[in-house]
Amino acid sequence: MVKIKEIRIVLLYLMLCMAPLYGQQSDFEKAIAQAQNGEYEKATNYFLQEYTLGHSRQDTSQMIIASRMLGNVFSLIKDTVNRKKYYLLSIGLSREFGDEQALLYSLMSLSYMYVGDYQSKRALEVCEEAIELIKTTENNTVRNDTSTIGAIYINTGAAYGRLGNTSKALHHYLIALSYFEKFSNPRREMVKLYSNIADCYRDQNLKEKSRNFYENALNLALTLGIQHDIQSAVDGLYKWHKKFGEPEVALEYLEKSIQLKDSLLNIDVISSVEELHSKYQSDQLKKQITVLSETNKQHNEKIQSTRLWIFLLIAVLLIIAGIAVSLILFQRFALRTQQLEFERNQADLRQRVLTAQMNPHFLFNSLNSIQRMYLEGNTEEANNYMANFGSLLRKVLTYSSLEKIELSKDIELLKMYLELERNRVDIDFHFCITTDSEVDVSFIKVPPLLVQPFVENAIWHGIVPLNRTGQIEVHYSIEKDYLRCTVTDNGIGYEKSKNSRKKDHISKGVSIVRERLSQLPDPVLIRQVGQSGTCVTLKIPFA
Repeated sequence: MVKIKEIRIVLLYLMLCMAPLYGQQSDFEKAIAQAQNGEYEKATNYFLQEYTLGHSRQDTSQMIIASRMLGNVFSLIKDTVNRKKYYLLSIGLSREFGDEQALLYSLMSLSYMYVGDYQSKRALEVCEEAIELIKTTENNTVRNDTSTIGAIYINTGAAYGRLGNTSKALHHYLIALSYFEKFSNPRREMVKLYSNIADCYRDQNLKEKSRNFYENALNLALTLGIQHDIQSAVDGLYKWHKKFGEPEVALEYLEKSIQLKDSLLNIDVISSVEELHSKYQSDQLKKQITVLSETNKQHNEKIQSTRLWIFLLIAVLLIIAGIAVSLILFQRFALRTQQLEFERNQADLRQRVLTAQMNPHFLFNSLNSIQRMYLEGNTEEANNYMANFGSLLRKVLTYSSLEKIELSKDIELLKMYLELERNRVDIDFHFCITTDSEVDVSFIKVPPLLVQPFVENAIWHGIVPLNRTGQIEVHYSIEKDYLRCTVTDNGIGYEKSKNSRKKDHISKGVSIVRERLSQLPDPVLIRQVGQSGTCVTLKIPFA
């Protein structure tokens, strides 16, 4: 899968590659820096001006490069219409004026866009044109552009892989590898390339070749010290050991992959907080400099005004005083607005941290269950359980970075979890999940995995001690401006369950949910149902 972060890195790399080819290099690099720092409007305006200027001068080279840069900037902001428009414009101009080097760059950019959009057939058409250009050109600059040619073969392999043609995907990946191996220093692209080649060999059941390339990917990722690539390589080794019947080793790599995934998520959150704090301090410093400059200016004006008549001096002083008061009031208002925005962003980031804490709690409970089955010798049961758990895990990791998901997807996760738990507990139980007619599960979005800790408590603290067939019912309804969810079981009851637990026991999952829903009054209510059984009511904000 082509990740958004990887696409961003490649697009910025393509921009930097263009700098030596551009006439106004300093302005060009400044525009690239603006795009890299998220100042997309400034970068877009600059390249639009350069395109217009090139058109007025009839400078084809300037028009081609500016249009391709516009395509790259629009790719960064996910403007699918304009990025395709400017990539095609760049290709058309390159063909019209016979600029083969520019055409190669533009074809590579367009093919990368199609690969990222899962338009594999269109990507192949573009790659085939680029490969034909490479084979037939007499331009030595084009033929010796190792990096761009290697990238085109990678895109070709990725497109064939998406279409299920493993042999052709492998063929083009190996060609790409032959180009990247010409560089004296290892490049980051080779980590992903090694993993892609290993995936192909794994699909062809070529055990040793696949393993060698996975290990090459991990070793290179460790050498480069890039955490995202290390996690990806470890995940590849987990898939290899799982496929070739080494479940215990696979489990070890799976645990490492999860730990790295959680570490990366927390690092991203902390980095965002630090970046926001740094920006806030920088803005404060700029405002102080502005105030000092204004004060100095007013002081100079005051010295000059002493040469005027007394009447004019008084008038000028009154005007300055009014300006100063206005500036102070405006500054206070601006600072207060900025502080409120800063606090709001910090609150959002704290919610992401809570979600990042919730996922390991749920995942490691399931991993402990798999480990117990292996230790008890139930290998076949453990393998089946691990396969189902792997399916659930993929969905959990997919949704873990999202603030909210569709209710239908959250219900699907809950059903998968209940099925897994029913397979591993000694007591049989039935469950049903229902919704009122006005609840549109495909439209309503909720924070992921809020209900799961309460279902887990219903199973382990209500049903399991019951020693007879249990029943769990989950129901969703809409009340006012929130979603109401009830989790009801026929277990031993809330009071008896609470008394049977250790005094120092604290439910980590439940406490995290309470904090995530803290913006609502009484977000979680737990009560006894008759002589036995428990009913939990949650108030869930939705979009």
